[in-house]
Amino acid sequence: MGTSGEPTVSFIIPARNETSYLPATLESLARLKTTVEYEQIVVDGKSDDGTPEIAREYDTRLIAGTGTGQGDDRHLGVEAASGRWLAFIDADTCVR
Repeated sequence: MGTSGEPTVSFIIPARNETSYLPATLESLARLKTTVEYEQIVVDGKSDDGTPEIAREYDTRLIAGTGTGQGDDRHLGVEAASGRWLAFIDADTCVR
């Protein structure tokens, strides 16, 4: 998000079968009023309900997860992150 390049914050969102919740989470990030550059990374834990398609509708990096749990998927998100700070949020969390 933003325009200057490298993000300061990486929001890492592990998600598996979260079509009911992920849109509100990503909308809350899109509505953030901040001058801080950030990226959002959704790590999909092998969903079979359309979660990856929802993530693609937003300005979000989509990473294929392991499907073995949120801990492993958070780790994959860390490896993909380029922000100076990491923020871990669940797929059913709205950020303000």
